[in-house]
Amino acid sequence: MSANSEIVRRLTVGDIAKLHGDGRRIAMLTAYDYPTAKLLDEAGSLSFLVGDSLGRAMLGYENEIPVSMADMLHHTAAVTRGAKHALVVATCRS
Repeated sequence: MSANSEIVRRLTVGDIAKLHGDGRRIAMLTAYDYPTAKLLDEAGSLSFLVGDSLGRAMLGYENEIPVSMADMLHHTAAVTRGAKHALVVATCRS
């Protein structure tokens, strides 16, 4: 580590709840991949959602039904690698 690097801590649900309690508005942005998460995290976004809508948006499915848990884990892991500070939440109907 260089002398000016700092350790970045990922936000927790408790951190988000405290910010909400303090009256701060919190946006949850959708991210499906590493570069999007990295860019948005560096811009200061606080939370990301990885949803099964990735079936339509990223995988070319007609609907969300074919999205597997393996698909969700793959994309959630990529988003988590890109987001060093933001809270990452994943949701899937599968």
